[in-house]
Amino acid sequence: MPEQSTSSVAFFKPDIDAFLPVINAGGKPIRYGKWKNVILFYADDPKIGERLSATGALLVINAGSAKGCSEDVLRSGAGASNTRMNEALR
Repeated sequence: MPEQSTSSVAFFKPDIDAFLPVINAGGKPIRYGKWKNVILFYADDPKIGERLSATGALLVINAGSAKGCSEDVLRSGAGASNTRMNEALR
């Protein structure tokens, strides 16, 4: 479960766009991972992991724990999707 005031990563099933579940759980999306079902986000609430799990997240971890995956998983591989996300957050 993510610690308070940290960035975290949520992994969903491949057919789920992670943007809305993170918003609805109270998180602030930072960017997608390589795919739309992986998202880096910020949250103040330490219980957000529980809410995301209830909405279908397979795994929610502190982003620092995913550093070994950063080149493959957290890398911005979907530029158009990240542009859409940035526009939605304005």
